[in-house]
Amino acid sequence: MLAARGEFIAFLDSDDMWLPMKLAIQLEILNKREDVGLVYCGTIEIDEKGCLKKIRYASTKRLHNLWMKNFIGTLSTVMVRKEVFDRCGLFDVNLEAKEDYDLYLRIAQNYGISAYKIPLVIRREHQDQITKDLRKRIVAHHYFLTKHVEIQRSRKAYAYQLSDLAHLYLRIGDYKNGLYYARQSIGLYPRVSLFKKILKAYWQKVIKK
Repeated sequence: MLAARGEFIAFLDSDDMWLPMKLAIQLEILNKREDVGLVYCGTIEIDEKGCLKKIRYASTKRLHNLWMKNFIGTLSTVMVRKEVFDRCGLFDVNLEAKEDYDLYLRIAQNYGISAYKIPLVIRREHQDQITKDLRKRIVAHHYFLTKHVEIQRSRKAYAYQLSDLAHLYLRIGDYKNGLYYARQSIGLYPRVSLFKKILKAYWQKVIKK
C-alpha cells in the first residue's frame, strides 16, 4: 500500500472475484463525494463447489451501527482513498482476524462511508480460511475490544460484541466462557434476538455431542 502511486486503493482476496464494473462504479462514487473515504458494495457468496450460499446487499442505513457489527464485510468489496492510510494508519499487524473491521472503524471516525447496494464481488468460502479458525478469532476479538474501548460507551454495541464473543466460545465447546459472556451481553442489552443466537450455538454444540 505504501508503494501504491494511485489516488485510490482496492483489495482483492485470492479466492474472490470482482464483477467487470466494480472499479468503475466505486471510482465514480469517490470522485463525486470528496467527503467519502471508503466505498463498499454487496457480495454474492458461494461455497467451494461454486454453489450459491447467500446474496448480501450493501446499505449505509446500518453504518451508524458499525460499532455493533462489521456490516461492511470482506475487504474485496472495498475501495479507499490512499490518503486514508496517512490519516488513519495501516492494518494492525497484531490482529490475526478482524483487521479489516478495525480499519473500517478508524476510517469511519474520520471520513464518510458510502455503499453501492448491488453485489459487485463474488466471494468464495473455504473451510481453511482464517475466519474459520475460531481460536484465532477469539484472541483477536479480545484484543479488538481492548483496543476499541469506546465501544463500551454504548450498552447496545458492547452487548452485541460480547454476544459474538460468547458465540465463538460456545462453538469451540468452551461453555464456561461462552455462558459468562452470554450473561454479560444479555445483562447489558436483554434483547431476544441476542439470546436466540447464543442459545442456538449452545444447542448445536450439545446436539453434536
